[in-house]
Parts: sequence; structure tokens; C-alpha cells
Amino acid sequence: MQTEQTAFLLHRRPYRENQFLVDLLTQDEGKVGAVVYVSHSGKSNKKALLQPFLPLSVQYKGRNALKQLSTVEAIGSSYHYQGTILYSALYLNEISQRLLPELVPCSTLFQHYQDSLHLLLQLQKDASSLQNIDQAQLELALRQYELVLLEELGLAFDFDALHSSDEDYFYFTLEHGFIGVETYSDAMLYQATPVAKGKPYYRKDLLLAIAQGSYNYTEVMACFKQLMRVCLNELLGGQELHSRKLFKSY
Repeated sequence: MQTEQTAFLLHRRPYRENQFLVDLLTQDEGKVGAVVYVSHSGKSNKKALLQPFLPLSVQYKGRNALKQLSTVEAIGSSYHYQGTILYSALYLNEISQRLLPELVPCSTLFQHYQDSLHLLLQLQKDASSLQNIDQAQLELALRQYELVLLEELGLAFDFDALHSSDEDYFYFTLEHGFIGVETYSDAMLYQATPVAKGKPYYRKDLLLAIAQGSYNYTEVMACFKQLMRVCLNELLGGQELHSRKLFKSY
């Protein structure tokens, strides 16, 4: 049975002769992996349409996790990015492709992905040049997408733990959440908590500002970025993202 979905391409790579593999972010079925056959006759336009940031309508079939993509149609205009905006959009694609499980619905993330693409394009249009992108708004757009992605993975931050503690500084681990620095140090004497050696710690007031969505201060955004990077690096097993390499080389 054919399944039809609105989708965006997250990643494409060669597979066998006349075939390649794609990862799609779909509206109702989350991330979908599929194999695509490309004819030598030149009659098929699948390869040309399977590009990042182009809204698509796709049809696929298959009982296994790897589907067979049969139909691809463009249903909107492509988002054309340059410079840091392009690398930011590629970053959204890469963390989604690397971290999302297959065939788990994530309609909230799909909508936020579309909104993020539109916001990135607006930031590019509003800038007088590629060197004058509003960096604060760009950083906020990335952090908010990361936050929604973590929530879809079942890893939403439990900021309530901060209210029940008198401590001013906290470590964070994905497994145990926020741990007061003093509590952690005391517990380590009894080997009662996971090792947080080498992990950064965060000021309580900055964490509470993040929880409240108060992003107007540079210190809050720096804390937000560091917190999200630690979480994502842990989920990625320490593997560097290709999009981050592009950022560094730009």
C-alpha cells in the first residue's frame, strides 16, 4: 500500500547502481528512510527534486523500515540560503537526520522545522549583507529548534528541580538531569552519583531564565548554547557534525 506524505529531504547518499538512499522528514510519520531508483532514460526528475529545503509530496511503500520511494513532486518553492544561514539550515537537517528514530511521528517538530526554514530565510532577507545577519536571532532560532528536537526525543529539561534546591550552580546529565554542584561533590564521597568530571556547570539564575524563555541577555544565550551543545554531543556520541565544520571554515 502506498503512503503519501508532505516531506523535506534531510540527507541523500549513493547506494547501488542507479539507486540512492534518502532520509526524509515527513509530516505524519517522522523520519523515513527510503531507496530511490533513478532511470538512465532521463524521464525521471526524482533526483533533481530530492534536494534540501524544497517542500515535497512523496509516495512510498514497503513493510520494512527502508521504504521504496515511488513518486516525488514539488509542492512549493525551495528555500535558497547562503553563508551562515545555509550552514544553519544544514545543521538543522543534520541533527534531525542523526538523532531522530525512524517512523516515529513528530508532527510538532515537522511544523517547527518549516517555521525555522521560513525564519532563516527572513533573517537572510532582512540583512543588508551576508556579513550582517542578526546573529542573536539566528542563535535563538537554532536553540529553539534544538529544544523541540530534544522534547520529541523524550528528553525535555526538568527545570522544576532547580526550584527545590538552594544551590546556585548545577551540572547536567541526560540520565540524571540537573544536579547541584555541592550535592554532587558530597555524593561523590559516597560514590552515589554519576561522574560529572569535565562537564561544565551552570548558574541557576541563567537556567531559570532559559526555563522562562527570557533570552534577552548575552549570558543567558551563552548558557543556553553550552547546555544544548553538551546534550547534543552526548547524544551524538562525541562525533563532530559536518555542518559545524562548515561553520568553522566559513
